[in-house]
Amino acid sequence: MTGPREIADAIKREALALGFSDARIGPAKALPEERERLERWLTAGRHGEMEYMREGFERRADPELALAGARSIGALALAYYPGDHPPPPTPDAGR
Repeated sequence: MTGPREIADAIKREALALGFSDARIGPAKALPEERERLERWLTAGRHGEMEYMREGFERRADPELALAGARSIGALALAYYPGDHPPPPTPDAGR
């Protein structure tokens, strides 16, 4: 029987095989500290002309608002710089 860990590992392997630089899966839960950090970032105008960042603030701050009942969130990274890159961060470095 295939469990959640095996499914997550298979998704990550496939993402890397497709050429993504990194693939992570984490729990779909609100992160109050990150919400505050994002709000400060937006208030400081660091989003520039990316108004969608402000418009989607509530959904970005709480995954339950983006997709009710979600249990996990997947994130993919794609490095577009063709040169040498530093090693990827440790698995616990993401938020």
